[in-house]
Amino acid sequence: MKQILDVLPAIIFFVFFKIYDIYIATASLIVASVIQIAVDRLVFGKFNKLHNWMFVILLFFGSLTIFLKDPIFLKWKVTLSQSILGTVLLISQYVYKKPLIGFIFKNVKVNLPDAVIGKINLLWAGFFFFIAVLNLFVAFGLPAMMTDQELALEYWVNFKVWGIMALSFIIVIITGYIMTPYIKAEDLAALKASRENQKNLGSVNENEPEEQSEGSVCENTQDLKKDNENIKLF
Repeated sequence: MKQILDVLPAIIFFVFFKIYDIYIATASLIVASVIQIAVDRLVFGKFNKLHNWMFVILLFFGSLTIFLKDPIFLKWKVTLSQSILGTVLLISQYVYKKPLIGFIFKNVKVNLPDAVIGKINLLWAGFFFFIAVLNLFVAFGLPAMMTDQELALEYWVNFKVWGIMALSFIIVIITGYIMTPYIKAEDLAALKASRENQKNLGSVNENEPEEQSEGSVCENTQDLKKDNENIKLF
């Protein structure tokens, strides 16, 4: 559900852009983001800090877009928000020596070496900066080369919604590929520990008497019959 909640405002923005225009779509994006924050609190029991900060940026640039009737502010919002995310990841790694990505892995209970966490943190920081620069080209460079500005705006909206979503999916796959060897190693260690526990349990059972008296066998048989009768009742 969280994954759907993350992409829902963008999809609503796209639908309203196709039906109406960029300004109504921007207003719908702001409203959808408010609903997103409310769902964070009501369903998951706490506010998502990333959603909150992204909403503050959206509210500022989205309001300028609506009131000044100029989509340039919303276009800059994408580059600014992605740059902030990339910068935060770099600061967490090089200033505070605690890559922010590591906290995410702790929440999903995946243990990774510090070197791997640092590598993934840099990967995502680079990804955010890449999106920031790519958005500048699609938002400003591409329209400069086109005569139809309405079509250029449509290209940018498609990039903002589907392009960024597709690129995010690719970076998630790459992240999973980097994590896979360590997840497998962790699973093998857990499996080995489980087998050791079973082995120890088996050795304990071997020390217990294996034969039961005839009376106890009869009692167990009667208990089994009673259990079967109770099961049939249900």
